[in-house]
Amino acid sequence: MLPPPPRSWRKIICRTLHRGAYLIDGAEEICRYLAPNYRLAILTNGIQEVQTSRFQASPPLVPYFDRLIISEEVGFSKPPAPPRS
Repeated sequence: MLPPPPRSWRKIICRTLHRGAYLIDGAEEICRYLAPNYRLAILTNGIQEVQTSRFQASPPLVPYFDRLIISEEVGFSKPPAPPRS
């Protein structure tokens, strides 16, 4: 795992990455289908400022999620995904 970037880089990263919010085709439809029966949450290893901005920049999805859990805020990272076969 890489060490965190210096503070000067962090500001540049935060200003730039939050602009990258986009929805995958079908994302809203899936959330609309699941939300009535399941509690939905987003878990991310991203930088708090960036992830909060990205989430808020996706207004169609915001109402479907109960929680936005960011590793930086809780002090734990999510485990890596298993390798694909």
